[in-house]
Amino acid sequence: VSQSRYGVIQECVHKLSATTFVQAIEQPTLAILVPILERGLKERSYATRRRTSIICENMCKLIEDPSHVKPFLPTLLPMLEKVKNETSDPEVREVCNRSYTTLSKVAEQAKTMKMIEPDHVIEMLSEIIKDEIIDE
Repeated sequence: VSQSRYGVIQECVHKLSATTFVQAIEQPTLAILVPILERGLKERSYATRRRTSIICENMCKLIEDPSHVKPFLPTLLPMLEKVKNETSDPEVREVCNRSYTTLSKVAEQAKTMKMIEPDHVIEMLSEIIKDEIIDE
């Protein structure tokens, strides 16, 4: 990783950590942020890893629909687990552990949610439309 790229990731994580998230976090937001968070967790700098973990934890608290985070779990959970298990700095491990625990809770909620298949939605809508036509 070149020095200029290294600085960009640190700057992005720093700016994200200074951002106050006030709205619910949804899938489009996660699609933009997860690659940055992934890179932040891979950085050598303990400060960047710590900030990235805090961002993950704070964002998880703003996820209203756990299904939104489901596509990103295979990326974030293993990364957080790796950092919490392999980082020598105790403060970074603690922050990462909190973030991992928070994201794991969201992941459990996402598992219990049933996703409706598109074909099933089409079938249900067809029945409703058919009933509406018959009633008229």
